[in-house]
Amino acid sequence: MEMMILNVRATLWGIFGILFILSITFTAFAQQEQQSDAALSQSQFMQIIDRIDKSEDRMRKHVDEKFDALDKKFDALETKFHELDKKVAVIRSDVDKLFTIIMAIAGAVGLHLLIFVGSHIYSYWRNKANVVSKVAAESREESDEDIGRGNLTDNRPSESEFA
Repeated sequence: MEMMILNVRATLWGIFGILFILSITFTAFAQQEQQSDAALSQSQFMQIIDRIDKSEDRMRKHVDEKFDALDKKFDALETKFHELDKKVAVIRSDVDKLFTIIMAIAGAVGLHLLIFVGSHIYSYWRNKANVVSKVAAESREESDEDIGRGNLTDNRPSESEFA
């Protein structure tokens, strides 16, 4: 069993060694090819850098123009919002005045209604008090007449009447 494990290890180390050597050779060939391409394209590299610089300049100009246009639009919006803010303030003051007028009218109507109801309650209470005082005055007059005539008789039925 140990022999088999040793054979597997040796085989794996051999495969890794071969792959390592192949990767080094491919890397070396790729570097040689890239160096030859770099030497040939030095002038092309400068042209590419010039094109990139021109493209950056055009992009900056374009972005600056767009930002300027946006700034103008934001300024216009700011003035419009300022005008709307003034109009809202005027409308708010008008609504406050209207609310004050409505509350004054409602207060006046409520006060008149309260006075009207109060006067009716007072007149009802006064009439009721007058009726009670009239009844009391009449009963006093009757009792005064009875006393004045000397009739102090008991008007209650006697026990003999019931039997």
